[in-house]
Amino acid sequence: MQRYLRRLSIAPLSLVTLYRIIVFGIVLLLCALAALIAGYNPLSVAYVILSVSFGTRDGFEGILLYFTPLLLTGVSCLLAFRLWIVNNGAEGQFLLGALAASWVGLHCNFPAWICILIAGLAGIFGGVLWMLIPTLAKVYAGVNEILTTLMMNFIASFLIIYCVTGPLAGSFSSSPVIPISLPLLWGNVHIGILVAFFCVFVLAWLSTYTKWGYELKVCGANTQAARYIGLPINGYLLLIMLISGGLAGLAGMLEVIGTVHRLQPGISNGLGYLGIIVSILARNSFLSLIPSAFFIAFILNTGIIMQTQQFNNAITLIITGLLLLLIAISDELAHYQFMKISPQRGGQ
Repeated sequence: MQRYLRRLSIAPLSLVTLYRIIVFGIVLLLCALAALIAGYNPLSVAYVILSVSFGTRDGFEGILLYFTPLLLTGVSCLLAFRLWIVNNGAEGQFLLGALAASWVGLHCNFPAWICILIAGLAGIFGGVLWMLIPTLAKVYAGVNEILTTLMMNFIASFLIIYCVTGPLAGSFSSSPVIPISLPLLWGNVHIGILVAFFCVFVLAWLSTYTKWGYELKVCGANTQAARYIGLPINGYLLLIMLISGGLAGLAGMLEVIGTVHRLQPGISNGLGYLGIIVSILARNSFLSLIPSAFFIAFILNTGIIMQTQQFNNAITLIITGLLLLLIAISDELAHYQFMKISPQRGGQ
């Protein structure tokens, strides 16, 4: 009996789940070790984190306020990845959505609900506009979108700085307070969370039960086969990439109108980049984005809680970076299995 290592095209869900549980265990052990080295009791730190996060209103509100934009940036990245498009530009699209919505919020003289609708459309348009250049470069010139979308993020960041120190200048390097705000559902949790859920459920339904979703799967699975049977590959690339940008822009609008209420540098707080991690955790499933986004939101909120315990805020970046690295390794390992073969005897 001989054994050889074979790579499977689709990783078994059982192996993926097992390896991810192991990864989470490793990350928890490393966090506990870091707490011990810093002179803290890991169990006491864990109790504080869990009791504040789920035992207090402010703690749970903090998780939900992170959860909303993470869910939208996650669905933005996942939708693009359905066609093997890596949207590294969700951060910049988020910022442009926030910028466009802020401009509308500061200059709109209509009733509040009309201004909110216009701001929402402006946020989507801002994200679409910022995705337009990488999209056209990808579709018509074959330029790799990984680089173009990433570079657009830096332009967006400097554009925000220019606006809050120039045309939209207020005080303390930010815009004036935006006079409109989203309706609140519970505490500081606004209606944007329902918008995020709506986007996820609609895309999950479309991708599962419609002809459009089936054709999208075919285009993502085998581009040559899709082109052979007459599917409009370039048309799908244009549509999906622009929708992806619009979703990230909508996340920026919800953040600035619903949570922060003013435009300021760093308003994205890395939520666009973290959307990539959320989409990776979801493993190509729109509905799985919900627990993935909640988990990353919990980690971000944990970082704030740990600052009150005299921990450095960089611990959040360390945890998310380590988690992404180990998950990428474990997901790749899940594709490999040892196979057993029996050597054939001569004459048989």
